[in-house]
Amino acid sequence: MTSTKSPPPEADDPSHRDQSVVAKSAGLAFLGRLGALIEAVSFPVFAYLYGAEAVGVYVTLWGYIMATTAVTDYAMTTTLQRFVPAAKTEEEAHSAVKIALIVSTGLGLALAMILYFLAPYIAGFINAGPAEEEKLSTIIRLYVWSLPLWTFVESATATVRARRTFGPEIRIRIFYEQGLRLAAGVGFFYLGYTLYGLYLAHIFSQGAAAVLSILLVAKYYDLKAILFAPLDRKLLREMLSFATPMTPANFLKKLNIQLPVIMLNTFFPGAAGAQAAALFAAARKIASVLRVIRLSFDYVLAPLAAEKSAKSGHASLADMYSFATRLMIATIIPAAVILILIRESLLDLAFEPQFMAAAGALLVLSVGRILEAALGPASTLIEMLGNRMIPLINGTIGVTVMTSLLFLLGPAYGATGAAFAASAGLFASGLADLWQAHRIFGLVPYRRSLLRPAFVAILASAASAALIYAATPFGPAAVLAVGIASLIASYALICRYGLNAADAKALGPFGRFARKP
Repeated sequence: MTSTKSPPPEADDPSHRDQSVVAKSAGLAFLGRLGALIEAVSFPVFAYLYGAEAVGVYVTLWGYIMATTAVTDYAMTTTLQRFVPAAKTEEEAHSAVKIALIVSTGLGLALAMILYFLAPYIAGFINAGPAEEEKLSTIIRLYVWSLPLWTFVESATATVRARRTFGPEIRIRIFYEQGLRLAAGVGFFYLGYTLYGLYLAHIFSQGAAAVLSILLVAKYYDLKAILFAPLDRKLLREMLSFATPMTPANFLKKLNIQLPVIMLNTFFPGAAGAQAAALFAAARKIASVLRVIRLSFDYVLAPLAAEKSAKSGHASLADMYSFATRLMIATIIPAAVILILIRESLLDLAFEPQFMAAAGALLVLSVGRILEAALGPASTLIEMLGNRMIPLINGTIGVTVMTSLLFLLGPAYGATGAAFAASAGLFASGLADLWQAHRIFGLVPYRRSLLRPAFVAILASAASAALIYAATPFGPAAVLAVGIASLIASYALICRYGLNAADAKALGPFGRFARKP
């Protein structure tokens, strides 16, 4: 009699398959978003070449543009995650893509033309050093064209994410775009464009990203079918109906990120305003490496949540929510603790001496990232499942908290005060999302399975702290090297001793390797 070996129980377990999809996709998204490291590198390079004042004006203007893209985008990046996975036919999916690109790119071009003519008026609100101040209107008229370019890139790459493919679009938006920006920024400086080089480099890199986005969309859709897809009026109304209340919420979300830089620039006159913005931006660029962890799960869960909602997969969604939260907390704790411990060495090695004043802001932002991750990806679930007014309400709560603290702490404590305000605002809106996910949908991210990985993460972080302190007498380079090695070792320990077998297996090859005897 021939016996067959039965497959492991989890092989046919839908929750295990969902966890594997979440882990694998988040891993790809994480690797793609590690391009944020390029931005963390490019910032000190640009500060060294162009000066802190020029970089301060640049990040302030980029803050305005990023906040404005939330309007020109018209929530089409979010809307695509809702409509493409739920489309009944490929024709409907292609129509949704066409509508999203026309709406967002059209708004981007229209607003860029308006801002072009308003440039002299806008320049009066920007504090800059003498060199930039004289040409500020020209700089604005040049830089506004990044608005439609980046709006198109965000919408086009969101169409790929709506197909539950996460790595390639992130590599374009972050890795390639930022890599090209760094190379072009250095190139334009040495070509003599010391005043306009940063802005020309940004527009060049966004143009290249737009071309790459079109090529990427062609891999997952039929471009001819998009071009000739019918503009279904019913679908258009449904998409606009979904997007309209989401747009203010997305604007508030981006404002929560960009407002500290903008307000710091206005709190201090002239060059001091530009320098204050540069200090906060330096801390935020470095801390953005931590935010990559959360954003990786947000990118993955949005289309998956929409799909589960369409299939009424509440139990599977609850499992994914809990699994993602466990991994977020377990990965953010050692990363944030190590960054806090090595922050002064990192600033010392990477930046000019005046940027050491960003150490306090970096500490506060790192703690804020831990608190934000501890709330789990509730905001993504609310966007995909909830009443469309809820994200607007929660975003308003966050911006109100942040703005109040900015006016209270920003003028007195500069970048550190702004960092506290920004972290408090994000935590307040995240807390509202968490409460509503529980009250409205019965979704709770915290289970007993969270305790062990969190405990092991804390122990690994304590061991890393001891090693970093031991390396301190040997200088900043030794501290940085020990910090990186400690982070890798911490993740291996968490995977081996913190995660259960099913969670580790869902992580793929790294999980299996870490758990080998």
